[in-house]
Amino acid sequence: MFKELLPKHLRGILDIDEQRSDDGCVYGFVKCSCGCDRVRLKTAGFEYDEKLSYSEQTGVMVMAECSDCGKKILLFDQAKHGYDGFVCGDFISADKDQLTTVKCAECGADIFTTETGIEVEDRDQFIEECVNEFPEKFKEEDFTEAFNRFTLTAKCEKCGHTDDIINLELA
Repeated sequence: MFKELLPKHLRGILDIDEQRSDDGCVYGFVKCSCGCDRVRLKTAGFEYDEKLSYSEQTGVMVMAECSDCGKKILLFDQAKHGYDGFVCGDFISADKDQLTTVKCAECGADIFTTETGIEVEDRDQFIEECVNEFPEKFKEEDFTEAFNRFTLTAKCEKCGHTDDIINLELA
């Protein structure tokens, strides 16, 4: 029911939590195509340099790597995803060599189950502000790509410690 509200790059990656999700927010658990829900997380782009303009800043990037099959899954790239990336073109993509492995703050382990939340852009507002203004660039169905918030919570597979990795407003 809520799959059509997800940005395209997360369809088939998130196992949607139907009970928590609604028309404004979609929640789900990262699940590899092999069926595994345990991942290693790598992040970059959390540094901010006051000397650089917005468009020169490196955006936040989050990659997941399946602990069973090793498949790499791009969960979020602020330079491409959400309102900031998809509509505004703010930020540049982090270099994948800059990615650092997330470790549990309690035990240091690096395998997690994760929950992701997407705050969905208002379809009518997107049509008015983007599609009507820039019809050569945007289509009505693109509203799912212009989501307003991305959250990622990780639960350590080893000790059960839960940590909010990202809670990022994108509009």
